[in-house]
This record gives sequence, C-alpha cells and structure tokens, in this order.
Amino acid sequence: MQFTVGDALFDIVVLLLAAKVAAEISQRLGIPAVVGEILAGVAIGPSLLDLVSGSEVLDVLGELGVILLLVEVGMHVNLVELAKVGRAALLVASIGVVAPFVGGYAAGIWLGLPGDAAMFAGAALTATSVGITARVFGDLGALSSPEARTVLGAAVADDVIGLLILTLITSSIGGGSVSAGQATIVLATALLVLGGSGLVGAWLAPRAFEQLQRWA
Repeated sequence: MQFTVGDALFDIVVLLLAAKVAAEISQRLGIPAVVGEILAGVAIGPSLLDLVSGSEVLDVLGELGVILLLVEVGMHVNLVELAKVGRAALLVASIGVVAPFVGGYAAGIWLGLPGDAAMFAGAALTATSVGITARVFGDLGALSSPEARTVLGAAVADDVIGLLILTLITSSIGGGSVSAGQATIVLATALLVLGGSGLVGAWLAPRAFEQLQRWA
C-alpha cells in the first residue's frame, strides 16, 4: 500500500491533536506535559489503537522535533553554571550507569537469558534521554535550578559512558576482540564531539550572531 501525502497529513493531525489533549490533561493533573504526550503516542500507535502508521515522513519529523527540543534547552542552559555541578553530576551519572547495568543483567539472568543477551540488556538500560529529562524540568519551570543542572550534566556523562559500554559489549558479543586502543578511540570521539559542541555554543555561536547583527 502506497503512503500518500493525505496519509501523512492525517497522521500529523492525529499526532498533534492527541499530544495537545494529553498534555492539557496531564498539566491539569499536575503531571509534566511530556508524560501525557508519551502516553498519547503509545495509545494511538500500533500497540493499542493503531491510528497512526509509521512512515519515513513521521520519522524525519520526529528527528527534527528532538533536535529543536535540544536546541531550545541549550538556549536556556548556562555552561558555566553547569560546570559548577560537575562532580555531583559525574557521581549521579556513575550510579545511573552501574545500577541499570547490574539490574538489567541480573534480571536477564533471572529470566533465563543467555549471558551475552543479559549483558546487552543491561547495557541498553544505561542509555538516558537528555531531551525528555530537559523537557520535564522545562515543564516544571525548574530548568535553571541546581538540581536540573546536576541531572542534565549527569545525563550527558551517562550517555558518553553508556556509548562506551555498548560499543565494548556489542563488539564482544559479535565475536570480535576489543582492544584498549579501540575503547580509547570511542571515548575520545565522544568527548571530542561533546567538547566541540560546547565550544561552538559558548564561543563561536555568540560571536557569529553578534557579527550578523552588525551586518544587518
């Protein structure tokens, strides 16, 4: 069955309507709007009502939505203030990686999964959604609080550590050997991307916008 423009528009309308209604209900109940939006997505998706069919159009819009959400969050985050909670964030990130990994591995073994599968399940649970975390704090109006900065910093560190763990375990399960050099390259790449993004956001972007304003 061919996916038409009309199908895409129908899916978008259903998504926006369901998300808006669910967000309003959640806020009236004192719950962050993003929780209602996630539940609405589950309800109208293939798991329950199956009102929306997956398509490349929705996939692209979803990716763009995540990017715009993270950009909006970044505009309200002060890197200097974020750096002040570095130690606390690193401690929270360490706990946030170790606890899910051990718990997921133990649950997998208890459910009868092979050791490799249980280890992969534990590694998958170490991932953190920075976008969802930031959105929750944003809905609560607490994005600038010390607690929010600590959790966001921990989420970033959590993703870097989780990426390293997933890479090592995936290579190990695939039958290959992982050297210290490969692990170092993965970690260095993640830190380079993170540091480069911080440099662009803290130093290059303000100067670029200032120059554009002068030209305008």
